[in-house]
This record gives sequence, C-alpha cells and structure tokens, in this order.
Amino acid sequence: MESESSLFFFAQAKAKTSNLHSIWCQTPQHRERRSLALANLKLEKDSSAATSHVHTFLRSCPALPPVFSVGETVLVSSDSALALSQGVVLEASERRLRVALDRDLRLQHGEDGGDDDKSGDRRFFHLDRYEYQGSLSGSMVNLIRLMSATPEAERLRKIVIDRWKRVSCASFEPVRK
Repeated sequence: MESESSLFFFAQAKAKTSNLHSIWCQTPQHRERRSLALANLKLEKDSSAATSHVHTFLRSCPALPPVFSVGETVLVSSDSALALSQGVVLEASERRLRVALDRDLRLQHGEDGGDDDKSGDRRFFHLDRYEYQGSLSGSMVNLIRLMSATPEAERLRKIVIDRWKRVSCASFEPVRK
C-alpha cells in the first residue's frame, strides 16, 4: 500500500512540473512568454499537402521566437480544444513552423484549416512542447481530449461510461443480460 501511495505522489509531483500542467492552468500567451509554447498561429492553406499530415503554421507579426527545434515533439491545441494532435517539428523559422502530425487538422477544421469557425471568429492554433513522461503523459493527453467540450469527446465519454456500467468488477467481462 505504501509503494502505491508513493507512486501516486511521485506522479502528482511530476505532473506539476510538466508542461502538460501548464496547458490546463495558463493561457497560451503566458506559456509562450515562458518559452513553452507558440500561441496564435494560423494553419497555412497549402493544397500540395492536402493528402498528408504535414501542416505549416504561420504567424507574420510578431516573428516566432525560437521555442522549438527540428525533431522536437509538440502538442497542438486551439482556443476551443486542447490536445487536438501531436507531432514532430520538421522545419522552424521566424515566420513558419512545419509539423508532421498524427492526424489531419484540415479534416477537423475544414479544407483551409479552419480559417473561421461557425461564428465567423478567426481560429488560432497553439503549439506546446510535449515532454514524454512514460505512460502517464499519454494518459494525460487522452484525458485532456476526453474531457474537452466537443461532440466527439461527449460521444466517447458516453461510450466509456456506458461500458463501465455494463462491466462486472469481478471479471472485467461484459455483464450478460
């Protein structure tokens, strides 16, 4: 029992010092000032990359600070959703950042990367440094996605909750009706 509680407190302390903690508790602009993120980026309209998961993020003014290096792992969020995708930086310059992502944001936000949302507001993306912390880090990203206020997350929460209600605690097998 003591080792389990020690592990829990270690995980809690590690989470407080991680960048994932700052995603929940700080604005993207604050994280950028601390060199943990790049805030308010636009997704480039690039027809040549329409079939790949390589995305180019732009900001014309002010220039992008040198937060990320090529090969670094990043987590992509927007003003309305955390942890939309994660990927690896392929190219970094003062005006653009090319990233290979695990999903195509154009599919989620329209062919042009979600230039405007349904209300007509400009859509911005934020890229945060992603620090690997074993399985805890992946679990936190999945939890962020599951708890976001999107129809897809709501659908997934219903699946998880409904399945949990139908599972027998003794065998972890679905309860037969």
